[in-house]
Amino acid sequence: MKWRKGDFVVIAVVILVAIGIWAFSLERKEATSVDVFCDGKLVYTSSIATPFETEVAGCTVKLSDGKVRVVSSTCPDKVCVNTGEISASGEVIVCVPNRVSIKLTGKEEFDAVVN
Repeated sequence: MKWRKGDFVVIAVVILVAIGIWAFSLERKEATSVDVFCDGKLVYTSSIATPFETEVAGCTVKLSDGKVRVVSSTCPDKVCVNTGEISASGEVIVCVPNRVSIKLTGKEEFDAVVN
């Protein structure tokens, strides 16, 4: 098989798109608050600057140094505990058996406003 000029163009475009996606995923937005949900209902909210430790439906949630984690849980597989710490806006920890989710939120930024 002989390589043509178009083959190199396609390969270059694919590589550039992959680099762009990778660079976009590196952008981390600073979290300003943490929301804890149980059964889809907000049960606890706090500023990311205020350390706390609380228990929600069998999950012990701890916030310290601007990072949130599930310290312990009554669930059998401990995926929520093994998730580790989260610190960027939009990151989530979910404990499916206990129906608990922890979400970090940040300052909303808009590219444009359309009227």
